[in-house]
Amino acid sequence: MTDYKMIQKKAADLRDLYGPANIRGVIRGLDLTLLELPMGTDPDSIRAFIIKNNRCAAITLNSDLVDDAVPFILAHETGHYVMNHLQGACCAFRDSHFGYSTGSTELARMENEATFFAAEYLLDTKETLDLLHEYDMLTAAKILKVPPEFLDFKARLMLHDGLIDSYSEYIPVRSDFLKNAPLAAGSVPV
Repeated sequence: MTDYKMIQKKAADLRDLYGPANIRGVIRGLDLTLLELPMGTDPDSIRAFIIKNNRCAAITLNSDLVDDAVPFILAHETGHYVMNHLQGACCAFRDSHFGYSTGSTELARMENEATFFAAEYLLDTKETLDLLHEYDMLTAAKILKVPPEFLDFKARLMLHDGLIDSYSEYIPVRSDFLKNAPLAAGSVPV
């Protein structure tokens, strides 16, 4: 079962230590290795993955990604590390969507937790709440410069905390954000 309070505490602690939206600083501070390698621009190309062997962990990021997608992907992979998902495992960020998984598998739980961590770390609660009270989810996402699917995770956390009354008013969304995220300048995935 997902422990939302633990996810929020871990994200807040790292935000306090390294500053908001400084995911590369968090990665350095956690002593994770960050490798950036070209892994292709095909829509099925791997965006990033994290692997741990003994006490060493490394995130490998597809250097063909455009900058807009990088913070979400790095924060998600860091979430796997922070949430202790790497008990001798390798996690690859290869989903065709960035939406909430309703599956009951251990993998679905871990993917959701990693994305909840990323949303909590990257999106300020007060700013997000103010925007959601004033705008619908799609408009708020555009103002925050995040994919609506990512904002969806933050809204779920705020609903869990009782900060918003009803989730349905915010239009939960799901799409192929990562599959459709541009990989290289000028490339448009099919």
